[in-house]
Amino acid sequence: MAMYFDLSSGKMQKEAVRPVKEEVAVARRSGKCNLAGRQLTSVPEALWSFASVKTDQDWWTLPPLERLDMSSNEITDAGLRPAETRGGGRPVSAEEREEQMLIFAALKYLDLGDNKLGSFPREIVATAKELTTLVLCSNAICELHVTPPLPPLTTLDLSKNQMSGLPEALAGLTSLRSLDASHNRISTVAPGLAFPHLITLNLAHNRLVSFPAFLSNVPELGTLDVSHNRLEGELLHEFPSLTRANLATNQLAVFPISLSKAPLLADLNLDHNSIAEIPGDRLGADHGISELRMNGNDLRALPQEFFAFPALSTLDLSFNNFRVLPNQLGLLPLRWLVYEGNPSRSPPPSVQGSAAVLKYLRARCENEAAGSPARPAAGRAGAGRGGKQPDGDPPQTGGG
Repeated sequence: MAMYFDLSSGKMQKEAVRPVKEEVAVARRSGKCNLAGRQLTSVPEALWSFASVKTDQDWWTLPPLERLDMSSNEITDAGLRPAETRGGGRPVSAEEREEQMLIFAALKYLDLGDNKLGSFPREIVATAKELTTLVLCSNAICELHVTPPLPPLTTLDLSKNQMSGLPEALAGLTSLRSLDASHNRISTVAPGLAFPHLITLNLAHNRLVSFPAFLSNVPELGTLDVSHNRLEGELLHEFPSLTRANLATNQLAVFPISLSKAPLLADLNLDHNSIAEIPGDRLGADHGISELRMNGNDLRALPQEFFAFPALSTLDLSFNNFRVLPNQLGLLPLRWLVYEGNPSRSPPPSVQGSAAVLKYLRARCENEAAGSPARPAAGRAGAGRGGKQPDGDPPQTGGG
């Protein structure tokens, strides 16, 4: 029995799961087969016969199998290959096994996530020449032994495996738009890789110490996550399409991106690094960034160029080393400003919460412009910057 949430009753309900043979029979008419969560250790015999012309009299009218979900089972590498013998020990010829593999020939979507695979399913990939989505997450894959030619994959999920690197053979995936290799042990990326149409890249939670070379040529990249690595250095390439970048929890010492080379970047997370300096020439003129998080760094000051962001609405400077919060921050169109955990004397501890702090900074800017001595704005008494964050402030975010 499978469980699902019934919106009408607001309760979990049980749903009968069709037997494997019945599910395969339905798939013959729909071209879609769902065998997820059935404790399978191998491709079931009923599915191997899917491509056999002897199964149905009207076989020529049947749609090919285009979508196959065998996730959340216990399938091993051997379980993805046709058996060499049948019941009673009768051997299966090489020609028969080759014909059985044809069930994968027209596949466009294949999900083998959450199984017990130890290697890349080369035989399937070699047969599935139309495959566009391949999900292999949550297995125990250590290496990618890939042999060209490769299918026209647009989505590849290799997350939560045990891989130590990305091999150059993946360079054949020239149509790839989404690559998720997060939560592995990747420390090396082949220098010859190139993904000219990549839109989403997730390499978070790995062991990278430098940025992959292929990032120098990803003109369509929109979302980048390389958080929770050991990255050092800078990423000063052209990123004409980048809108979100998560570089949190690394070992970066300087603001790593040139915003003028990433004109569409709206959300940048640099939490939990060792950034002590923001060079003014990295910020660009009137850049449209809207969210910037630099919680847990070593900042003591901001360059003058920082105060020219016309669209910055969220700024997290908490747990840095600011002794005085710059009044010019009050000139920005901020809605949320988080600065707790700094050894700051200004604003005073009585000024708490984003709204009160921004009011305080704006008042000081107005007083400075008018040539009047600055007056502390009235604020809500609180427990200090390490106290509870008041309502209306955004949640404190970590490294992603």
